[in-house]
Amino acid sequence: MRSVALALCLLLCAGAQAQESALPQAVTALCAAAHPGYAVAAQDGWGDEERGQFALVLSRDGDNILCMAEKAEADAAYALTVDNTNAVHDGDALPHLLIDGGGDALFYSYVEGDVTHHYHSEKRDGTWQAVDVTVYAPVGEGYRSVVSGVRSGKLSYEAYMEDENGNILASEAYMPVSVSEAFAARMQLACFDIRAYTADPDEGMNEAMLPGLADTKLEAGETLEGLDIQREALVLLVRGADGLCRVRVVMQDDFGERTVTSRAIGASASLDAMHAGEGQLIVYTGGVTSAFRKGERQWRLAYTTSQETIRYGYDCVVPVDAPPNGRNDGFVYGASPWGALETTDFAALPETFAQAVAQIDRSAYALVRNPDPADRLHLRAAPDKGAQSLGKFYNRTPVRVLERQDAWTRVQIGNEETGFTGYMMTKYLVFDEADQADVACAFPLKRMREEEQALLEAPQEGAFETAVCHEEDGYQIIGVSGDAWYVVMLSDGSVGYAPQSAFRDGNG
Repeated sequence: MRSVALALCLLLCAGAQAQESALPQAVTALCAAAHPGYAVAAQDGWGDEERGQFALVLSRDGDNILCMAEKAEADAAYALTVDNTNAVHDGDALPHLLIDGGGDALFYSYVEGDVTHHYHSEKRDGTWQAVDVTVYAPVGEGYRSVVSGVRSGKLSYEAYMEDENGNILASEAYMPVSVSEAFAARMQLACFDIRAYTADPDEGMNEAMLPGLADTKLEAGETLEGLDIQREALVLLVRGADGLCRVRVVMQDDFGERTVTSRAIGASASLDAMHAGEGQLIVYTGGVTSAFRKGERQWRLAYTTSQETIRYGYDCVVPVDAPPNGRNDGFVYGASPWGALETTDFAALPETFAQAVAQIDRSAYALVRNPDPADRLHLRAAPDKGAQSLGKFYNRTPVRVLERQDAWTRVQIGNEETGFTGYMMTKYLVFDEADQADVACAFPLKRMREEEQALLEAPQEGAFETAVCHEEDGYQIIGVSGDAWYVVMLSDGSVGYAPQSAFRDGNG
């Protein structure tokens, strides 16, 4: 999507105004007849009375119009092939115009502080085609550019990181969005609305863009109320035929394309794409803010804000002031009625930390407690001290109770998809809610040496990868296996083995 013509634009646009030539009288008369009282405020092009191609901005009292005046030798007269009052901004700021020297390519640009917006359209088969847009903004010592436009029936965005010399250091594509024929037609230069177009999806989509977007993701009777375009997901807020809103997430990752839809969240809801980062969604409804984060296989509730802000982990409620330091002191565990996006009852979400704790089944969980905090408790494949050990776990490791017996308790550590199931000695588990608060966490504080680390289903190189641990996300080292492997649990309940060599000391 990055073209040689665009590169020429970057070099030449700034000087385009200085290269203006006198307009043919026929063009001046055409503009005066089409828009009485407007003056030519900006121009670029070539030609004479016999033939030519001119890009013009006509202006009157801050009302600006983009026009293309064109004539081939065989034409009887000049004509305005583009006459669009929405393609340029109103006001005193005028775009730099450039007709490419090869003809039939228009560039116009705005510089706002240190951010530059470039708009580009080409003429094919006698018609000016869809506009594509590039935004340049400084980041550190380099630049971030976002290139967007409609290609093959899809609205596409690509982001590039460049150094100060324009060399591309990295690039990433956002998930493309299917568009209707009507939307594609509105992107043509003659119809393009600069004020309605979102040039950077990280800023949140303009509501005026929504009609005709993501048609293939809507069901019968649904309308699109909001959209957040991410690199691996489309987050849609849809209104059904029943008048109620739902969140639908379309994911594209290593598991292929998958779609999940929430339960109804009321008639009044909105998305906050501006503050939701990659792999996050934020929805407002009924005075409550709910945020979900994408895990390895599900979007799970991360926090809610109403009377109080409440943080959530996998089957747990987290004190809002608990530091994200890799330990779980103060976490309250229990089987919860929230969790995955598609099962969360938005109408029943708690408004305070106390209400959240009251809604979970705390009897479903126990915590590991060794008399000596330096000791670790085996998870056995069978209720026998001689059975295979699946790992040794630190104090305050949360375990879901599957079957409690006198000497052994069958437990699950982590979520159903990747979790470990086995047996622990009952006497080293704490079941009473009051006693659980007194168990001090013994998880080691370690930081990953790289930005991400694969978690494996077995403590050996080459084992199947169950999840990926990212340095910026929450994770806890809950156990060890042998002398060379840690057991790591992510905030979505994914667990797996990782080599101890992948971690370093310190929590900073």
